[in-house]
Amino acid sequence: MDRRSPSGRGMRGVIPMQPDQIDSPPTISSHKSQNRKSDAGGTKKSGEELTESANSSKAHLPAKFGSTSHRIGSVEIIGQSTPILTMLDFIHKAAANDFPVLLEGESGTGKELAAKAIHFASKRASGPLVAVNCGAINPNLIESELFGHEKGAFTGAFTRKPGRFERANKGTLFLDELGELLLHDQVKLLRALQERRIERVGGTEEIMIDVRIIAATNRDLLSEVGCGNFRQDLYYRLAVMRFVLSPLRDRVEDILLLARRFLTLHCECLRRPVPNLTPEAEAMLLQYHWPGNVRELENVIERALAHDQRQVIGVESLVFDVRWKIKPVTGKGYPNSEDLNKVFVPVDVKFDDLGAHEKRELIEWALRESHGNRKDAAKLLGLSSRYRLHRLMKKFGIGDEVKGEQ
Repeated sequence: MDRRSPSGRGMRGVIPMQPDQIDSPPTISSHKSQNRKSDAGGTKKSGEELTESANSSKAHLPAKFGSTSHRIGSVEIIGQSTPILTMLDFIHKAAANDFPVLLEGESGTGKELAAKAIHFASKRASGPLVAVNCGAINPNLIESELFGHEKGAFTGAFTRKPGRFERANKGTLFLDELGELLLHDQVKLLRALQERRIERVGGTEEIMIDVRIIAATNRDLLSEVGCGNFRQDLYYRLAVMRFVLSPLRDRVEDILLLARRFLTLHCECLRRPVPNLTPEAEAMLLQYHWPGNVRELENVIERALAHDQRQVIGVESLVFDVRWKIKPVTGKGYPNSEDLNKVFVPVDVKFDDLGAHEKRELIEWALRESHGNRKDAAKLLGLSSRYRLHRLMKKFGIGDEVKGEQ
């Protein structure tokens, strides 16, 4: 791993600011707020409404960056690296206006927490923050989830249900995994953003909305525009303020700060003394390449605490996901049939980073290996849900006839 100090590569704020323009603290670790309220009958995967009292969110960004911990409401941002300071600048600038924000970056880099920080530092802090995971909702239900539906609009619609746009009125709507939306759903989203009004599924009444949009994706949406997978007009509607969060491997100075913070947080929950890391364990954490970013780091710390009750954590207690490091593949980077219990994307290459041709061939391979079972195929590909696989199959024109021999 390159141990040099990060230069901020990969974190490009649209409008740079000076640190002295900020007047008080925010904070990012992957520690979840205990004040979240899930949708009735829903889970984090399909979206959730995040609310805080106005008093808890009246925090400002720091005037000076001497601290390694910064807080806005329930959001804690840990770090002192150049990328983190650049992100704090961006959060301040985004919170000072009402323009749409597009957050890009690898999975586990803290896009949701950055979105929460922007919301709670903005004039909309007393309003609702409603989150929607676009990649985890059944494609047939996404319109109903976003815009709501009237009673009897479709089978199972027994009552009128307001959508996420209505629930986020006077607040912020966070669209996570935006790049997973199909093109026809992108058209409907664009119309809502342009006209600032929506229409429930099965309804005729237009409803005015006052919502600030923050979108996030682990894809390069401009490249997706070039490939025809994402609408150019929607991209420019959302990317008024665009920011790319750096991966943890580019924030070396923050790794041990985050590790110690996770140790403290989880030991508080376990009501046990906080153990120390040995120098060898610290060196290993610094040398690892962290493909899962901050989320993976927290997982490694949790594993260490779960399996080791001692007051000193050594290298023997640090368990990494070796599937990221040992994956026999063919020359094309595709899996061999005997590798069925491994994750098949080659080392340091994620599924989302593959080209359209490679994605299509890999999806077809996974469907053959799983005999057409989409849930199993999604697991083989490391996708978050079978619904995402379904959308990809539609995008690449892959039908259910792609199956292995029974």
